[in-house]
Amino acid sequence: MTDMIGHAKFSSLSRLIHIVLSISHGQADVERGFSLNKATLRTDRNGMNQDTLVALRIVKDNVSQYDKVIDVPITKGLIKAHRAAHQNYQTYLKKKRESQTAVTESINKRKIETETEKLEQERNKCVADQKKAEMMISEANNRIAAAVKANKFDDVRAAHAILEAGNKLLSECRKFYKEVTDKLNAGQHQAKAKRSA
Repeated sequence: MTDMIGHAKFSSLSRLIHIVLSISHGQADVERGFSLNKATLRTDRNGMNQDTLVALRIVKDNVSQYDKVIDVPITKGLIKAHRAAHQNYQTYLKKKRESQTAVTESINKRKIETETEKLEQERNKCVADQKKAEMMISEANNRIAAAVKANKFDDVRAAHAILEAGNKLLSECRKFYKEVTDKLNAGQHQAKAKRSA
């Protein structure tokens, strides 16, 4: 087929069809990989790390290129890799421990910060309650003084009840404030000790 100028129509179409038809339709390589992984992960190896599985697969794939294991050539590179394997594993374990330590320290730091924020909020609430108690005591004293001047003893009893409630609240606030402050100081001391260690 040609167009009006005489050039071949769809000249690259046959080439495209050849390329498309040469693509494999099967998943045999992928399925074979899954089968090999399944064979490697026996019931006694279910907890195997992914890195270990990859390493085993690399060894098996390389050994499978030869008829027998004894036919695998022992090269200088293989000997050097064998000698470095233990040191590489120790380095890997050290980095893993350091990473876990860093994560643990970060979690502990955030926990201390959260507890400190909570204690600060409790202490601020305690200060507000303490001011409220002091206002109650001041109001009660003013009422008592006014009631005594006016000889209204029923008002004195009511003011005395407010005074007792204010004193009780003030006492509780001071006790709670001391507890919160002690906890804050202990937390700050622990944080400093951990930073210096």
